[in-house]
Amino acid sequence: MNTKLITASLLAVFLSCSALAQNITKAPAWQAFESFAFSRDDVHLTNSLLVYKDGKIAFERYREGFKASTKQQIWSMTKSITGLIIGKAISENILKLDDPVQKYYPQAPKGITVAHLLDMVSGYEWNEGYEYSPVGSDVIAMLYTKNYDDMAKFAATKKQAQEPASQFMYSSGTSNILMGVLSKAMGPGDYASYPWRSFFDPLEIKNVTWERDHKGTFVASSYLYLTARDLAKIAQLFLSAGKYNNKQIIPAQWLIDSAKPNPYFLNPSRDLKPSEGFAYSKHWWLNTALPQPDGSLKSRYPSLPANAVLALGHWGQMIVILPDQKTVIVRTGQDKGKRMNRDEFFSRFMQAYEQAHP
Repeated sequence: MNTKLITASLLAVFLSCSALAQNITKAPAWQAFESFAFSRDDVHLTNSLLVYKDGKIAFERYREGFKASTKQQIWSMTKSITGLIIGKAISENILKLDDPVQKYYPQAPKGITVAHLLDMVSGYEWNEGYEYSPVGSDVIAMLYTKNYDDMAKFAATKKQAQEPASQFMYSSGTSNILMGVLSKAMGPGDYASYPWRSFFDPLEIKNVTWERDHKGTFVASSYLYLTARDLAKIAQLFLSAGKYNNKQIIPAQWLIDSAKPNPYFLNPSRDLKPSEGFAYSKHWWLNTALPQPDGSLKSRYPSLPANAVLALGHWGQMIVILPDQKTVIVRTGQDKGKRMNRDEFFSRFMQAYEQAHP
């Protein structure tokens, strides 16, 4: 064994990662960004912050009680990972985009397809109220009260409020319908191991927990637990054409399509309120510059590039994918007062990045 060669190789990797870290953390604006991210107050609390640059860790920090191996509940970022797993199932002909929900749930309204569910334009009646507005909340009823035994069925058999593709409506129930549909298409035996066989194992993600309801359906809305490093590894698929270690994990075209807004969002007369200024596609949030009623184009977060792709979750969880910068940001937190000011977070990060990479 050539120990000198091995030592030299390890040193080269260390120096490469150190150089990446110095490029970012030595920027004049970095300290202000890091201090803002980890400020401790009643507004927000960061558990972990990780930056990937060119597929390598450029920065990583955890608050006391957390470390690289700590699994954390990622809440609604589970939806975005569900979108990738459904894309994998479609590529394997287990599901089709035009499959009707009614095929699997006969009591579901007519005309709603898997494609509608993925883009949250199903037209289902839904109240996405959380603990701050629990009265009449379908989420509370689904996750915590009488409907947790079969969450997908509860959501799939809700009434139809609008025609499919005519209105965006963010719905945790929609994600659970998708996983319920996948379960019925595969059968419970094959389904139970599918996320691991098709996705986690090929990515070498071992430290993962995904809770299921009493029916055995993975709770795709909110109950996936992963480490910050594994979240970054998943996000990196967008920057590597869906490959990991030269193996195709998710079809490249699925990721390209996931970064393109549903046509609904390109209509200037759409209702702006439900999407909070974002575009949406395949269970991912997009910072696309969208047409406004006054004829202008506007991104949800002007400080971020317009092609940024995001996964967002309750209490401040976020993945931010910056294709042009070949960068991924992962932030987990416990923003129980109110969520972090994302505008300031993104603006401070981009200022530091641009100083480091003029």
